[in-house]
Amino acid sequence: FLYLIPAITLAQTATSAKPPFRKTTVSDILAASAAYDGKGVEVRGYLRLGPERSMFKDSSKCETGKNCSLWVELDRRCVVVGGARRTDTCEQQLAKIIKGNSENDSLVEGIVLRGLVDTVRHDVTYDSSVPPSVRVGFGHLSVYPAQIRVREIEFKRPKKRMR
Repeated sequence: FLYLIPAITLAQTATSAKPPFRKTTVSDILAASAAYDGKGVEVRGYLRLGPERSMFKDSSKCETGKNCSLWVELDRRCVVVGGARRTDTCEQQLAKIIKGNSENDSLVEGIVLRGLVDTVRHDVTYDSSVPPSVRVGFGHLSVYPAQIRVREIEFKRPKKRMR
């Protein structure tokens, strides 16, 4: 019985530990997608939120013709860090930003997202005859090549614009 106590404590610590977040860009994530799948990242740029849209972009450039953005999915444990907004959950803060603007997109600039990147759909299995170019992506209509499951949001220069 005494030997179980340290094992339980270690398991709880390991599962609650925050993953390391590596600073990177959207173009780096998409260029080396296999290396980033399931990894913790930190990206800085802007969010575009609206009906059927939850997208992150930064200033990096991707190959011509490639969707250079990430679908944004909030992890259930997501928190707002830094600044006066840290008492809100991510969901509460983003709901405040888009409140009353259901017809248009809201643009939130100067935002830092920290979370885990998915570049491969692990919930879908493909036959080897299906070429990678037609495999399912993420987000609305599966058009995003990757997604970030956000664990932390930090507003560096909080601004809101309607587009």
